Amino acid sequence: QALCGAFNSQVMLNLQLKRPEVARVREYLKQARFATPVVAMIAFDQSLALDFTAAFVADDSCLAWVSNNNKKVGAQESFRSSRELWTLIGTADYSYHLFENYGPRGYKNI
Repeated sequence: QALCGAFNSQVMLNLQLKRPEVARVREYLKQARFATPVVAMIAFDQSLALDFTAAFVADDSCLAWVSNNNKKVGAQESFRSSRELWTLIGTADYSYHLFENYGPRGYKNI
């Protein structure tokens, strides 16, 4: 369902961008670089016992965000797992270059 929504949104956007009154926006968007972020979930057998739940990562060329999925704020129910699960999100530049260098699959063994 989400994919259909994205497709429909893209179709509508394409139709709107063909209108002459948005020519400047269309030209600007042709110069924009779109990058899918690299996202990884890592499971640890034991707690890392870190003193934060989530953080933006400053001054790192690869990593932009980390968060502990076991401690999500505002969840209706507590997230339960026998492992500690962390989500890591790469920076826009790192993600872009990873996909450019490794093709459409964009995967790299680390």
